[in-house]
Amino acid sequence: MPKPRPEPYNACLRWLRDSGRSGWRPDGIVEWPIAALTGTDVNVLFAVDRLWALMANADNRSEVLHAIALTVRQMQPQLRGMARELAARQLDWSDRARYWPAVERYMHDADIEAAGPGDVAKAVVLLATTKGSP
Repeated sequence: MPKPRPEPYNACLRWLRDSGRSGWRPDGIVEWPIAALTGTDVNVLFAVDRLWALMANADNRSEVLHAIALTVRQMQPQLRGMARELAARQLDWSDRARYWPAVERYMHDADIEAAGPGDVAKAVVLLATTKGSP
């Protein structure tokens, strides 16, 4: 029998479920596939939720966004949008669109860094053309 999740994890998942079903989302109803989450995905979501909370008072938001990107990369790709939604839990609904492009850029940069040595030239060109500030 699986070990029960600690309450903060459950609160995070409840918020995702309830925000998707309610009328208080600015972009309508979204049903997140909570049942598809693995144990790793749940741990990532909880960690990202805490990182979004840190973002509210961070001196260097770029570093926090980088940490979020590296953490989200551990999730199933098709479920990563859930991590984006958690920005609204800790910050504001508009912050999802404000900060998520930087997270995606950092995830992309991390993918390039993980590429093999044969891809270094392509990576340099790609980084030079896509780098931006959050």
